[in-house]
Order: sequence, then structure tokens, then C-alpha cells
Amino acid sequence: MWELVQVTAQYSHAVLLAILPFVSDFSKSLDLPFALPVTTNQVAEFKCDPRLAQAGGAITLTNGYQFTFLDGRISVYRSPESYYSLQDPEQIPHFFGTVKLNEKEAVKIARDAIKKLGYENSVFNADDKPLITPPEKVGANYIPRYRIRWLDPKWQGSKDGSVIPALLDIEVNASNRKIEMMLISSRDTRRPSPKVEVTPPLLHSNTPTPKLTGGTTTTAVSGAYASVFLNAILPQASDFITKAGLNIPVPLSTNQVVATNYTCRIMDGQPVAQFYLTNGDRFFYRHGYVSTFYAHDAFAKFPDEGRTEDFLGHINMTTDEAIALCEGVMRKLGYTGKFTTPIISYAPARGEMAFKRYSYYWRHKGGETEFATFEVDMETKTIKSIYLKDAAFEKPPPKVDVP
Repeated sequence: MWELVQVTAQYSHAVLLAILPFVSDFSKSLDLPFALPVTTNQVAEFKCDPRLAQAGGAITLTNGYQFTFLDGRISVYRSPESYYSLQDPEQIPHFFGTVKLNEKEAVKIARDAIKKLGYENSVFNADDKPLITPPEKVGANYIPRYRIRWLDPKWQGSKDGSVIPALLDIEVNASNRKIEMMLISSRDTRRPSPKVEVTPPLLHSNTPTPKLTGGTTTTAVSGAYASVFLNAILPQASDFITKAGLNIPVPLSTNQVVATNYTCRIMDGQPVAQFYLTNGDRFFYRHGYVSTFYAHDAFAKFPDEGRTEDFLGHINMTTDEAIALCEGVMRKLGYTGKFTTPIISYAPARGEMAFKRYSYYWRHKGGETEFATFEVDMETKTIKSIYLKDAAFEKPPPKVDVP
């Protein structure tokens, strides 16, 4: 786990000064239309990375251009004209225009951008054919944007219905040949962080084990207890995976668990635990059962939420089918009560593409809070997250013969 620092105004300013030259070089390489070098007077907002020895953060310029500096290089770039960074669907008509490029020309522009930034195609697998999203048609109009992605060929997660990470994700404007967005994820592009002239104080210098967040006080357990407890609950997690129909190999073993992200505490006199699998899936265990699951490619992974435009697709199941799927899982996990009609939530469609992740919330009759929440991929008919909080699921936690 990363040690965090106290982001003082002095430290934040020093980090900003250290990374602005990288912003300037990146902007010059892509011939972005504003004055260079970029100075602090052009910065509207800066969110400093709070991790120790990781000089970085997110910069928004006064002209609306955005950059994220992470792991020694610009990892995210978005222009004000990036359609795939759009948050307000009401602004879609603003992007209507004329398509003046074909796919081959758009891919060449993307590959040229790689070269201009000083990278080799090999770090993005960019000599291979990319995944291309063509200009979207909305009624009689076109949104002249190509989205070009080179996916990670070494991805070990599911390739059936899951979001395979992109080593490079580029948005090309088919009207003016400009790069409007670039997301760089390849580990081979990482570089050492620049030196910062200010040494910040540590935020929690005496906290060897990360604590679970929330409003309830928890206490620590020994490393031996945590290790034995993990081995004791993995069979229950495997049973949960099987009953929920999740695409995760079972039985789970400690080799599938990211040791540095495993947390075990005592809360209200009972052990609770949170662990991540090597594929990014997350589980939370309390009151003797797996109460929470987030797939690595879930849209809503508390406290984070994905971007709507990354979860567009087609609807291949009805809401009644999705409800039956989720209620069937709850029955298998031990729920015997009556089901009320769930609340359904989803984002609006974008043109001809639908938002394919629907959330379903169950409340007891007259209740004000949910006892069950599911996120369902309506395209692949798979469950992407589960939250359960009801006495029907509770069991005595496994006994651990370690102090």
C-alpha cells in the first residue's frame, strides 16, 4: 500500500512546477493550440497526487484542456472537444459535423501521434490491428470521431463479456485530424517521477495496516490471525462465486489474492475482511458471509464510478429477465423472504448505443434503505456487482484458533 503525504499548498505548488514541463512537451508534440511553455497562470485547477514519492496529479487549464501526470508521464489527455469525455448528453448536438477521414487515415493519425510522443509502437501493441469505434450516427447527423484502442494482449482476466484494458485509447477528430483524447495505460511507458524540491509531511506515519473506511470503529488483528482467517473464508467466497454465476475460477486460493490489498479487522466484535483478486475483482466479508462483490469492470465500484461512454452497447435481455437472475442468486444464497418490485436505474442512451449496465435495488416493504443491490450487464447477461445486507444471509464466522 502507498504511504500518503499531507498535501500542503507549498508541496502542491512544487509538484505542479515539476510536471508542467511534461505538459508543455506533450502539448508541443501534438501541436495543441495554445501558448507554450505552459505556466501556472494557465492552470485553472490542480489536484495533487497524495502518494509518497509519486509526483503527479490532474491539471485543468483555463482553456479547458485536461492532463493527468502519473508514473512519470502524461497518462491522460482530454481536449474540450473530446466527445468521449463528454459528461452532459444535452451537449451532443455540439459535436455534429462532417466525416472527412476513413478508418485507415484515422489509424495513421493515431500511430503518428505515438511516434511524435517518442514511443515505439511495440509498447502499445500498435503494429497490430486496433479496435475501432467508427463515427456515431445520431438521426441524420454524424459525430465525426473515431475511437481507436489497442487492447492488452497479455490480459489474464475474462475475455467473454468483460472490458479488456486498452494499452492506448485515442480519439481522432474526423473533421480536422486532431487528437481530442489520449489515455495511456501501458506499463512500458512508465518513467521515474520528477524530483520535487519540497518534502511533505506524512499523513499517517504510524499506521502500518490500512484501516477499513466508514463510521464504525474497527480494531486491528495480528498478521497470523488475518492469514488464517483468509484461508477460512476463501471456501465461502468460492461458494458465493458459484451460486452467483460469476466468471471466476474456483476454488479460490491465496495465489489469486493480492496480499498487499488484503485487510482484516474486528468490527462490532466480529471479524470483517476485504480482499482483491489478481484480476481486480473485490470482495467484502462480514457477519459470516460475502456481503459485497465488485467486478474489476463494474460501472459502480464504491466509492468510484466509471464513465458512461465506456459502458455503451446493446440490450440483450429484458428487465424482468435481469430481475429473475438476481432474485435467483439471492435464493441460492439463503434469502427466503418475499421480493418487492426493485428500483431500476440506468443512464440514458447515446445515439444508437444504449447504456448497458442496469442497477437494481431491493427494499423491504416500507423500508427506506436497500437490502440488496445488483449491477447487471444487459448485453452479456452477467452480474457485475452485488451488495447484500439482511439477516437471512448471516452465519457465524469461521472460528480462528489464533489470538
